Amino acid sequence: IPKELQLEKEECNDTEPVQDNIILDTIEVTGENIHNTDVLEVYFQGVKSGGGREKEVELIKHTDNGVVHVKFASTEDAAAVMAQEKHIFMNKKINIRFLPAPVPKEYAKDMLLLKDIPDSIDEEFFVLFVENKLGMDDGKDF
Repeated sequence: IPKELQLEKEECNDTEPVQDNIILDTIEVTGENIHNTDVLEVYFQGVKSGGGREKEVELIKHTDNGVVHVKFASTEDAAAVMAQEKHIFMNKKINIRFLPAPVPKEYAKDMLLLKDIPDSIDEEFFVLFVENKLGMDDGKDF
């Protein structure tokens, strides 16, 4: 694996290896003829997709905008595919890149949003319940 593709991992959402806002085990594929999931899986598992070795594909997902996400069993498998300069799939060039990591949602740190609270709930019970869940058993009011 080329040195520039050997990236140190840091965890995002406790599941995806992420660095520099890319997910390191998943690639995004665009181009023509990328609709057949089975054939795509065979291509990316094979030696011809990069790295000179077989790779393990865990998941292939089509998005609404015609893009395909290919998740590999390891970051090394994804890096091997990314290291290959050109990809030809079903006699057409396809474009690949690491999948950009989703932008984390920003939340107000001093607010708590509670949804779907029934109108019939007793206010005193509700306040006690929230205080208990927030660990406010020290006499402070919510």
